[in-house]
Amino acid sequence: MIEYQDQDILNGVLQANVHYISPKYNFMPEYRTILKPNYIWMLDKLPYTKSEIDSLRSDAIIYNYCDKRKAWMYSCTHDGFYLYLKYQLLTYWVGVVILIYMI
Repeated sequence: MIEYQDQDILNGVLQANVHYISPKYNFMPEYRTILKPNYIWMLDKLPYTKSEIDSLRSDAIIYNYCDKRKAWMYSCTHDGFYLYLKYQLLTYWVGVVILIYMI
């Protein structure tokens, strides 16, 4: 089954020809959760060190809104939600609200 169409297809085609870049260029919400005591075991499943993940508190450059809740949705709980709003205020779409709710 293909759950994440673009990612799954790329992973299948590229297989062993993958190079991981710093997580600061692909920050995902799970990275901050992983540093909490109950989730620290998840670090073993990542190709990054604890210090790399920890540095994302101030070093993240590209935020990946990879959850079902996107930054433009009221239900978003992503750390980058307010960052999205900050930059939306600088665009043509200032004040535009997309009313999508996820349960």
